[in-house]
Amino acid sequence: MDYQAFLEEVKQTKSTNTFKTYQRALGFFPEGTRQEAINVISSGLADTTKRLYLQVFRSALEWYGVNDRDITRIIKGYRAEEKVEPCPTIANVELLWKGLAKPRDKAIFALMCYNGLRVGEVASIKMQDVSDDAILIRHTKGKQDAVIPLVHERVRNSLQSYIKVRKKTAGSGLSDVLFLTEGGKPLGIRDIQRLIQNECTMNGLDFHCHSFRRFFANTLKKAGVPIEDIQQCLRHKTITTTMKYLNFGEGTVKNTLAAVYG
Repeated sequence: MDYQAFLEEVKQTKSTNTFKTYQRALGFFPEGTRQEAINVISSGLADTTKRLYLQVFRSALEWYGVNDRDITRIIKGYRAEEKVEPCPTIANVELLWKGLAKPRDKAIFALMCYNGLRVGEVASIKMQDVSDDAILIRHTKGKQDAVIPLVHERVRNSLQSYIKVRKKTAGSGLSDVLFLTEGGKPLGIRDIQRLIQNECTMNGLDFHCHSFRRFFANTLKKAGVPIEDIQQCLRHKTITTTMKYLNFGEGTVKNTLAAVYG
């Protein structure tokens, strides 16, 4: 396909650098075909470069009055792959668990790993909202209360151990917040983030509090829990949000297809 007339107009109306970019981009579409658009999408070019080149190609086709719906559909349908945040492994979690000496810190970590609580939810728990088998989380991210069942042995045991210690040191002016600093003040979000971050750093791991909510979600996925149920456990309004937590990879797709077609 001859883009000369289009490029001449670009040269007259846009900067030299833009002209060179357009010229370079259209070099990937010499015939102006659907397959060339697919080849660019499948190439090793950076996602930002792919988007730019496809848009230049589309602009050229529109300039020439070429109304190829198939090519337009392919270009519009291209979505850059989102980077999947690393998910802690069981080995990572075990390493961190062994390093947490205080019952308070173990209880915080367990609630994140085995109940998927957000750091703000952990920081907001009140003593009166904890029972033997559940925790009431008030005003969650969706501005609603939620009852969180305490099922995992580590969650139950670490909470019981911490509450015993907390009651022994309780004074008349002590806050009703569950997790406290050594001085008896509420343990804030920043305090919890630092606690987890420091433990990860000491063990050579690049994770943060929310990484363990991802661990919780992927633990359920690996156990074969339906995504609709994982959504409920994470307390997401939409399944789209839940999908972002699940580290689906090539191996997962292969196994799924093997289970259906194998």
